[in-house]
Amino acid sequence: MNLTFVKAFYFAIQARFGSLISSEPEFHEVSRLVSSGDTVIDVGSNIGRYSLRLSSLVGNEGIVFSVDPSTSMGWIQSIIMCFNGRENVRFINYGLSSTSGMGKFLVDKRKPKGAIFSTFTGSRCSSSLKDGVSVYISTLDILFKDLPQVSLIKIDAEGEESLILQGGARLISEHKPIIIIENNGSDEIDRLISLWGYSKVILSQSSRNIIWMPPDSNKKVILESNESVC
Repeated sequence: MNLTFVKAFYFAIQARFGSLISSEPEFHEVSRLVSSGDTVIDVGSNIGRYSLRLSSLVGNEGIVFSVDPSTSMGWIQSIIMCFNGRENVRFINYGLSSTSGMGKFLVDKRKPKGAIFSTFTGSRCSSSLKDGVSVYISTLDILFKDLPQVSLIKIDAEGEESLILQGGARLISEHKPIIIIENNGSDEIDRLISLWGYSKVILSQSSRNIIWMPPDSNKKVILESNESVC
């Protein structure tokens, strides 16, 4: 049997027993950030841990768009979601950046388990894709231009988060979604999101992620000290 399908069924069984989870504190905190009926976007979704969690929170009236450039991740997620009766997750087989086009993944020698796709943007992304595979590249603004509302965007793109934000400037400025983004030490991320009036929330100093809350949000998160932050 193809190794991808072996992995898929293994993860699907984990999901059935509630053990396909993440150790990141934000993974558990999303229950405070989304509601039934919400539309959310999971960028760099990998095998779909966050997508699975979010699908249960937004319910049948909501939808999760799971975005990853790896086709094998799409197969794995499809089996996980089907095996667990999740019909509100839509997998989108694209890489995201600041512009659209075609690119090729090349192995990043500096990161044994990573990859770099050679585009005009020089974007990098950790992936299971094979060296040299061509992928479609788009932007948040193009892929989701027709959505009436987006409540939350989670981005984990191995250092290319700022380019993805640039490609989603219209969507973010119009929809003001909560943003969970991997903290890669980029001042550009802080600069971009601050321009939209967002405030930064760090749940834990050991976490890789930052939660950015839009202005006038009625959602709250709980810090390690049990202090509530709007």
